[in-house]
Amino acid sequence: CPYIRNKADWSRFLSSQYNRRWKLHFAKKTNSVKPTISYLGRYLKQPPISASRLSHYAKGGMITFNYLDHRTGTTDSLTLSPEEMIRRIVEHYPDKHFKMIRYYGFLSMRRRGEALPRVYAALGMTIEAEPKMSGYAAMLKGYVKVDPYECILCESRLVFTNFRIGNSVNDLVTHAIVQSELRAA
Repeated sequence: CPYIRNKADWSRFLSSQYNRRWKLHFAKKTNSVKPTISYLGRYLKQPPISASRLSHYAKGGMITFNYLDHRTGTTDSLTLSPEEMIRRIVEHYPDKHFKMIRYYGFLSMRRRGEALPRVYAALGMTIEAEPKMSGYAAMLKGYVKVDPYECILCESRLVFTNFRIGNSVNDLVTHAIVQSELRAA
């Protein structure tokens, strides 16, 4: 937008948008389940809430998840029934071919690389590089906050020695405990 040149212009623009009455779009009820399931499957490829934010779930029970409260700036937790959780997630699904604002202007994929740094510069913001996650261990550590290369007994770095097929996790843990007791003796 050519009329946004500094932080004050950006603040005025945001204030005008906050005071604007928004038109809400509600989808019509569908007659067939198959297109709805197909659409949900595509949407769930990138879920609206990541599994790392889920704190607790008991089968058939309540779901507890963490969220950022924008009013207080703190992370809070919320417990909902599965039906209420699904209802809250479903209300965010856009209709098929619905134009999303995040795909236009300086946020479009085509122009983001060249335009977004200029927006940051106009607002006087610095861009912090995202830490690169690469490989299985980094993804698992970011997802479930567990380092797969850390020993569950002594918390030291694991070293690959051999590969065992057909053993359950409990058998492997029991074997590791026995081995550590033999080394300590």
